[in-house]
Amino acid sequence: MKPAANNLADRASRWMAACARLPVWIDALLVACVCVIIALNAFGAWPLDLSAPFATGGDADWDQFLLKTLVTQGWYSTNPDVGAPFGTQLFDFPIPEPTNFLTVRVLGWFSSDPFVLFNLFYLASFATCAIAARWAFARLGTGRLLAMTGAILFVMLPYHFLRLPHLLLASYFSVAIIACYALRLAMYRAPHLQNSPTAKAGSLLLLALAAGAGLYYAFFGCLFLALGALIGAAQSRRTEPLRVGTAYVAVVVAVVVASLVPSVLYHIAEGGNPLVAHRLPQEAEIFGLRITQLLLPTMGHRIDWMGAITKTYDAGAPLINENAHAAIGVLGGIGLVAALAVALTGFRSRFPGLAAAGALAAGGILFATIGGFGSLFAWLVTPEIRGLNRISVFIAFFAILSTLLLAGGLLGRRPRPLFTALLCLVLVGVGWIDQIPVHAIGRASAAGFRQQKQFFDRLQTSLEPGSAVYELPYMSFPEAHPQEKLFSFELLAPYLRTHGLRWSFGGMRGRASDIWNEQVSELEARAFIGALSHAGFAAIYVNRGGYADHGAAIDRSLAAVLGGPVLEDATHDLAVYRIPPASIAAPGPPFIAVGPGRGWYSWGKNADGTSIGWSKGSADLTVANPNPAVLPFVMQFRLGTLVPRKLKVSYGDLQLGEYDLQPGAPREISLNFHAQQGVSRIQLTTDAPAQTLSSVDPRRVAFRIEDLAYGVLP
Repeated sequence: MKPAANNLADRASRWMAACARLPVWIDALLVACVCVIIALNAFGAWPLDLSAPFATGGDADWDQFLLKTLVTQGWYSTNPDVGAPFGTQLFDFPIPEPTNFLTVRVLGWFSSDPFVLFNLFYLASFATCAIAARWAFARLGTGRLLAMTGAILFVMLPYHFLRLPHLLLASYFSVAIIACYALRLAMYRAPHLQNSPTAKAGSLLLLALAAGAGLYYAFFGCLFLALGALIGAAQSRRTEPLRVGTAYVAVVVAVVVASLVPSVLYHIAEGGNPLVAHRLPQEAEIFGLRITQLLLPTMGHRIDWMGAITKTYDAGAPLINENAHAAIGVLGGIGLVAALAVALTGFRSRFPGLAAAGALAAGGILFATIGGFGSLFAWLVTPEIRGLNRISVFIAFFAILSTLLLAGGLLGRRPRPLFTALLCLVLVGVGWIDQIPVHAIGRASAAGFRQQKQFFDRLQTSLEPGSAVYELPYMSFPEAHPQEKLFSFELLAPYLRTHGLRWSFGGMRGRASDIWNEQVSELEARAFIGALSHAGFAAIYVNRGGYADHGAAIDRSLAAVLGGPVLEDATHDLAVYRIPPASIAAPGPPFIAVGPGRGWYSWGKNADGTSIGWSKGSADLTVANPNPAVLPFVMQFRLGTLVPRKLKVSYGDLQLGEYDLQPGAPREISLNFHAQQGVSRIQLTTDAPAQTLSSVDPRRVAFRIEDLAYGVLP
């Protein structure tokens, strides 16, 4: 009679053999389901209720805005329901992520609720990351069970949980795809060997899908693909890795460039916008990667003493920000150290997988670490890629692969199914304990969310469909600085919680809606309310958290004209005032705003608070008239120049004047015309080229505008 242990081993072997005959899509489905369950468990989402979002406020509001725009408007670039009175466009803030957006459109078949979509997309990211990682690890030779194990470890990275408010970053399946191809390039030996990378249609299609799933991942992916091709070419002494790597990078770049074409065309037509997404080179240092943060325990670690290590480090180290999300866990740390050691020693030929992973990880660290090559890139090429710490998820993939290869070496070549299964369970268990930052995961309060829903439901029913609502305090969009307790994007909340209404917040900074909204907010109360009434606004929404006095002063000024608020929420943080229609009683005259249009550097302020701006050449002024009528209008301003020039001023087909400008003799200009409805332009056309402003200011400028004043004539 066989011992019981042998019987158990035999049964396990037979069961494992039967599992091995199953199609590989079963593996993908299983790890996807396991990872979604892990996510639901981490966020305490039992029983499952998708109507309350996992996160609200801050960047989560931005993500939910994008989701709602995608499903209601068809794409993310324009939305007439925010940025009233003229609506908004996001061409100045392009997001070249078509794969993610098409995923949202598919999810939109099941629900158009932005909060449900937010939860669905986040949960789907666990499934897609698991499927992509399992495929990638299997292609890299880990074997089926270890590939499934690695996929679960990759999905359980602290990054995945801590990045929840940055929803699109939390979907990093593209990292596994691109990293797999980069590693295969780096391990290239000869074209006749199995698994040699090729530029076939299937590979290029996968890379195209990955390229559309995150600009940062596409950028870092090109870096690793290029580095992998160079390593492969150097080791094999062949040009094939360079040729194939070039094709891979070209596909990624082509997808990103094609996604940016609408923004490029918009800027050709409307001019650039220096006020939006202006990055500084030093931000690459501020948001750079730290090796310590890769290897230290994750913030919010479930084991208190391990979490305390990181908490102590963060308390004393400078520039702690989103780079605190970079931890790769104990298993990843072991793999990373081993891979770096092999890459830097003479064991590359014995352990090609570890060597390739180590070389690519080292390249990523050298690029993204504070003061590394990424900082030089920001200074010498472009500062637009500033969140260099986000490369950590690529490094985590290389590190986990290295751990799997070490585990495979421990198992040896002889099949030992039971031991393999037990080892995989241990690895998953360690990852579950070590990587999920349970003390840093905070789900939004479902009770508080539903309490606010009652307020917004009442607001919805109290206004006619299509009504426009002005939001206070005024905040620029996107990426506004916090005002007291009011953070960037929080004024998107009423748009997210209602339907069929139009909201003032969300007009792109520096464009017509933002110019009008900012200037009208500076009027005294009666003129402000009158301007809103003439422009068709039906109500004013006040978030008192944006005021140091909790809205006491603004409430007094509004109540003096409109009476008390018609709605308040239970916390008295939100209030709504009704505006009488202009046909009944408008407290003040209509208002038209004027601001810089095409062809200007950013405008500043003189000591007396008046505007001053230099043009780059011929330029125009934006005239924003939201009133339902053509109105007589007057403008006055002063023009100056560095060199003699002629300047023609026109409004559409109407020439308003032609002036000779001389250096040191500013010219006073007064214009009278009828301002058309909507957005129009005053063109200022010059005959002389721009000149360098000064030895300390290298800008090339044409003419200067100062003391701009204007108003609607009676």
